[in-house]
Amino acid sequence: MKTAVVVCMIMVLAWGGLLSAQEVTPGAAAVNQQAAQSVPAGEKILKSISPVEALQMQQSRSDLIFLDVRTPQERSYGAIPGTRLVSIYDLMKGAIPLPKDKPILLVCAVGGRSYVAAQVMSKQGFQEVYNLSGGISAWVKAGLPLMQDPALSGPPGK
Repeated sequence: MKTAVVVCMIMVLAWGGLLSAQEVTPGAAAVNQQAAQSVPAGEKILKSISPVEALQMQQSRSDLIFLDVRTPQERSYGAIPGTRLVSIYDLMKGAIPLPKDKPILLVCAVGGRSYVAAQVMSKQGFQEVYNLSGGISAWVKAGLPLMQDPALSGPPGK
């Protein structure tokens, strides 16, 4: 029952116009500066970014934690290199230990689930949370690389 409620909440929030929303707290640095340096103490960032911005951030921020909140079945079709698969439910419950002072970038299939998870994480005290706008679909449309996750690939011949 709880899972159904969470899924319904995610769908309502995602379809309620949040997918294209971008939020930066007052006083936050410019977008291009955010990609190159960490956020000053006391400032919080919650922002949707494009696939190109995500790739630039991944290349320039060695402290970036890039999480894929899709299902293992979805990830088996391809994953963004450098991402780590996590359960969106565990992430939103706070059951996955993550540093609150490191930048976190979330991705799902089209950007809805990851945006809702980003909002929850921001409310849980994470200082710098980004959502990949359009999800992995936008990443692919932008012509950016995917990899096969060896942990999810079946044995050869299957």
